[in-house]
Amino acid sequence: MQKAVRKDKLVAGNQHHAADLRTTLEWLREQGDLIETDKPVDPDLEVTGLQKHMDGGCPVLFNNVKGKPNHRVLTNLLATSRSSTRCSAGRMTPSA
Repeated sequence: MQKAVRKDKLVAGNQHHAADLRTTLEWLREQGDLIETDKPVDPDLEVTGLQKHMDGGCPVLFNNVKGKPNHRVLTNLLATSRSSTRCSAGRMTPSA
């Protein structure tokens, strides 16, 4: 039987234990790893197109979804740590 392997050494000052989505989003904002937009987006094709364009990059939070008042869409939350590093370095930015 295989044992689960866990990384116990994290980069000091960059630790986060996600308790819920709100605290995770706040932590991502503080780290500069969350892209947010208030521009209206169509939930049918536009969000998926933008997500595909940003695939592998920073998490993106769309705050204004057409036809869905009081709804937001979050994409790419489960990005790899390598892509998160690129977000912090400022190399991944939306073009739209």
